[in-house]
Amino acid sequence: MRQLAAAFSPSQLAGWELKPRCKVLRIVETPASKLAGQKAAACCRTPKRATPAQAAVPLGGRANKFFRSLYIPSISLKRESPVSANPGSTNPATTELRNMRHLRSRILIVLLVAVALATGCSKKPVGPPPPEIPPDGVSGIPAPAERATDLSAVDNPISGAVKEVKAKVLDKEADDKTKGLIRLKVFDLDGPVDVSDNTHLEVWKPGSDPEEQKPDMADWASHEPAVPPGTWDIRLIYDEGGVCKAQGWVKNVVVVAGKLWKAEVIFAAPMQWVRIFGTLGGKDVADNMHVDVFKSGTDQQEFQPLAGFWSTQKVPLLAGNYDLRVTYDKDQVKAKGALVGFAVGGNHGIQKKTVAMTSP
Repeated sequence: MRQLAAAFSPSQLAGWELKPRCKVLRIVETPASKLAGQKAAACCRTPKRATPAQAAVPLGGRANKFFRSLYIPSISLKRESPVSANPGSTNPATTELRNMRHLRSRILIVLLVAVALATGCSKKPVGPPPPEIPPDGVSGIPAPAERATDLSAVDNPISGAVKEVKAKVLDKEADDKTKGLIRLKVFDLDGPVDVSDNTHLEVWKPGSDPEEQKPDMADWASHEPAVPPGTWDIRLIYDEGGVCKAQGWVKNVVVVAGKLWKAEVIFAAPMQWVRIFGTLGGKDVADNMHVDVFKSGTDQQEFQPLAGFWSTQKVPLLAGNYDLRVTYDKDQVKAKGALVGFAVGGNHGIQKKTVAMTSP
């Protein structure tokens, strides 16, 4: 009521009586012809239904408190002075009607402002929290692969990463009946883990020099290539990436037409998948962090890194110790960090490590 009275000048409220009636205002205009000699009234009633503005604005919390602070109680206005009979003077009924319209306009403006502010004060939806950095450690270690039980050790010469060979000869014709077949399964020593899908097979004539010559044929070890009859040297190349390679030889393998040489090879290819995360001031900055990989103890000013990758990638590394150089550069924010003597295991799992970075 005080707020409403403050919105008008004393001359505008002269002769009017303000009476609270209810919470919702509805101004009822009375025709001028009915106001003569009568008391003008602005009545308030409680509507049975919410108005569209009320239904459209859900009020709550701070917005509701703010709205209530602007709420104007409804009033009853009664004119106390009689209507003048002087035809030359201003008609009180016309004046009252004009004042009623001004009052209604001001009340509507205040209510619309309150509704707009209440809508703006509503809480904005909050998105999901950023994903947490997983803890350091090793996960995803593959289960040991099953080995064949019907193979026997052979005396073929071996070298390099090949540590053991077991084999047997079976009757099986190739599509080209003049050739024999070779089927190899390659297992990493640690596990064992089947790495046949990532191992190349090359067939060489005995005594060939790989630096000067090319193999007679090449295929994947997981395939079953047809090979001309004879005695061959088999080179196996395990390849997961630029810094995750190993190779070895099985020599003097005899291939006979219409026969299958089936073998399992134990191969030294210890490795892990590596994921590097970074923090700056306790916040995750791995979205734009680059990692350079050096052999442990390498002079990083004199030698190029063995490999480089972005921290969002999962990278294979052979087992061993490495020095990692980490840099961050985004939105004019630069930082750097290092992991010295980072140990990579050989169980083919995924090792995750977090580097705390500092700004220069």
